Amino acid sequence: MNPSSKTTNCVSSIIFALSILIFVLVFYSCGTKDKSIKNSETVHQKSEREQRLKQEIERKRLEEVERQRRAELEKRVIEEAERKKRKAERRSSKINSKTKNAFGIGRNKEGLQLKKLEEYTVKLAVDGEFKVHEHGELRICIGASDAKVIFDEGMVQDEALIPAEIGQFAKITPFAPDFDISPTKTECIRIHPSGSEVRFTLTPKCAGIFEVSANIELFNTANCTGPSVPKTAKSIAVRVYVDNKYNLKNKMMELGQIFWEKFISFLGALIALLFATLLFLIRRKIKNKTGYTDGNNN
Repeated sequence: MNPSSKTTNCVSSIIFALSILIFVLVFYSCGTKDKSIKNSETVHQKSEREQRLKQEIERKRLEEVERQRRAELEKRVIEEAERKKRKAERRSSKINSKTKNAFGIGRNKEGLQLKKLEEYTVKLAVDGEFKVHEHGELRICIGASDAKVIFDEGMVQDEALIPAEIGQFAKITPFAPDFDISPTKTECIRIHPSGSEVRFTLTPKCAGIFEVSANIELFNTANCTGPSVPKTAKSIAVRVYVDNKYNLKNKMMELGQIFWEKFISFLGALIALLFATLLFLIRRKIKNKTGYTDGNNN
């Protein structure tokens, strides 16, 4: 067998050995990655169970607080309804006494059309709970107490009364320092008895239980210029919680990306080292067979 055949066989053997070595390294890396992922999932499952238990306890506490608040709200609504009923009866008796003439019916209708509200009802509703990476919605409606407003299911709501004689135009600014709000405030809006409604988007900055309210500036002018009378809506508690599954998924993706980048770097360095070794062996083999030496070895 000639020297070139022996050199070729040697090179083939070395390349075959390198291929087997690379395959073993890749297989071992994949097994180690699967084992680390399983251990990480076990720890996170335990943490998730503890988090769910805490969330359940907190949810029950919030439900109890909400039940008490609703009971107080119903009591206030009943008292307010009785007060408005008495006012309406007195107003109706005054109107009837003024319309006892030949044109009584027409004047009564005209008086009802020009009637102004004594109070506005400010209804504030917000999503009761949502996750850190989600967006919530805040809705504010100002109008008569009998204005029909339907809020979405899952929204927590409350209402307050403000005097109507202050002004018929308003600017509304949400107050929620723990959220990013869009838009930050409204343009000048006209308050209609049927209800004037505005919406805002809330983006939580962190997890927790926070309060959301709104500042209302009332004006007498249509462009909301001149002096204003500020009023404040009642605060509503909003619960923002962490989505453990979402965070775990993101962490696992980051871990996998880091591991893959490091593995690619290691594999590239290993292949470069193996090829350098292979070239060195080939050069040495050729030198031994031919007896060739360069000037640097002298």
